[in-house]
Amino acid sequence: MHLARLSLLLLCLISFDTAYASSDPFTSGNTFSNSTASGFSNNTTAEFLTVDQAYQLSPVITAPESLRLEWQMVDHYYLYRHAFKVLLDGRDVTTETMMNEGLNKHDEFFGDVQVYYQNHDILLDNMAPGAHKLSVTYQGCADAGLCYPPKTVHYDIDSNNNTVSAAAPSSKSALPNNGLVLPPQLDSQQPGASSLIVILFFALAGGLILNLMPCVLPVLSLKALSINNQNIHKTRVQSWYYTLGVVCSFVGIAALLVALRAAGEAIGWGFQLQSPWFVAILAYLFLLLGLAMSGYTELGSSLMGAGQSLTQGNTNHSAFFTGVLATVVASPCTAPFMGAATGYALGQPSAVTFLVFAALGLGMALPFLLIGYIPALHNLLPKPGNWMVRFKEFLAFPLYGTALWLLWVVGRQVGIDAAMIILGGGILIAFALWLWRGGRLAKVLGVIAIATAISFLSSHSLKPNSTTSIYQEDGYQPYSDALLTDLLQRDEAVFVNFTADWCITCLANEKTTLHSVATQQLFEQNNIKRLKADWTSYNPEITAALGKHGRSGVPLYLYYPAGSQSPIVLPQILTNSIMSNAIKGSP
Repeated sequence: MHLARLSLLLLCLISFDTAYASSDPFTSGNTFSNSTASGFSNNTTAEFLTVDQAYQLSPVITAPESLRLEWQMVDHYYLYRHAFKVLLDGRDVTTETMMNEGLNKHDEFFGDVQVYYQNHDILLDNMAPGAHKLSVTYQGCADAGLCYPPKTVHYDIDSNNNTVSAAAPSSKSALPNNGLVLPPQLDSQQPGASSLIVILFFALAGGLILNLMPCVLPVLSLKALSINNQNIHKTRVQSWYYTLGVVCSFVGIAALLVALRAAGEAIGWGFQLQSPWFVAILAYLFLLLGLAMSGYTELGSSLMGAGQSLTQGNTNHSAFFTGVLATVVASPCTAPFMGAATGYALGQPSAVTFLVFAALGLGMALPFLLIGYIPALHNLLPKPGNWMVRFKEFLAFPLYGTALWLLWVVGRQVGIDAAMIILGGGILIAFALWLWRGGRLAKVLGVIAIATAISFLSSHSLKPNSTTSIYQEDGYQPYSDALLTDLLQRDEAVFVNFTADWCITCLANEKTTLHSVATQQLFEQNNIKRLKADWTSYNPEITAALGKHGRSGVPLYLYYPAGSQSPIVLPQILTNSIMSNAIKGSP
């Protein structure tokens, strides 16, 4: 009966999202019939168009020395004035063109900008007669909230014969394929149900891989051990409660993200870790978990909601709150496939966002569901014994290490004074738990110690004082849109590392690949300029830059070959061979 109720509840939750998604831009039957559609319906659930459908570009030769670029835009779509770039035979002639002033607009991604609705023309009237190679870059957004990455198109033109034809990218601007598998972008040429299915698969895979992250693995290992001596029916019921806890937590995060973005906040996945207060709370949490696993104290109902410890709790409530706890401790992690999935989700209507985040949660909970439904996997769980006590104590050390790392993150965000304050709070927490074993007076002192540790979170030292990390690496310059534009206009090769100190995947890539001797030599030998977009603390410019490339969080790695205005998007997990292939252009 419990299993039936839980199954029905979870299926209703996902079905609810699916039902709403069926009326959103990616699955609705109320779609645009062609690129000349007049605009969105009143309920804003019409299908988002592709770049080519929303913005139709026509180059027109008006004289042997004159060329006019004409755009026709569907209603409720616009183009950015600052994003236009025109190359003629590989030479940037943007400043030589003429265009009208645009409409002033405060944009979610770029701030105060000028934009064009309905139509727009660019005139180039000093072109030498004859044959030329033309490349045009532009970027636009929809009023409904979808922002496309920059689009570059190429033409062969002959002003003497008045001909214009589509062309492949020139060697100056072509990007090597390198055999890299790139995530789907927001300007996919196949929007609709098929794209949503691909994104849901990415979300499911990303959630599954989250289980291997060092912050999550100890918690899940202990939960797995807690069910190794119970019958499979009870395991099956608890697997659904655990799944419900994870999925509800992910959907809750999605709801918070949607609400804050609707209020005008430029945020993405992991935004909460940009707050030193939240990082400090996580450090306290990991310390408490570590102490509990070391046998120092039992966590009790305050954390598991079932009156039992994390290691011994095997009630349904315990399973549910273990799912919630697993989601919380997974917050510093970004698994492969997650970047594309969350970036896509946060650019869509809320129903799609909730559905993608629910898929992330389902992927994370999938191992427990499989254990509950596949007897062979359940039978593989080791039998209980005294070894479990030692194993539980061993798993405390990764949690202590995570708490120490979070303390380091606080120090990187706001300085060593704040880190020392949180360290003092951690010592007070351990002291309070020791006092709790004593009499009534000792317990009162323990409560005072806990209250003092919590009060440390209100310290002024934890207040963010900058949008940029106070630390910079040798060989890297701090990222800015202006600096990137300047380097690209000078035809420099550029590598951009979107990272954060609280991002475990980012730190692993930097340690194993980006800071390795081999990759450093590649940067130096190929004269590659390196920019670090540090998202450790809140930075709206970096958030907007992530959004331009269809991402809502870090890591993101971009490589711009010399002379190219369009980047190669590298995988979220880097190796030296991936970097070598991207830079050298070898298969």
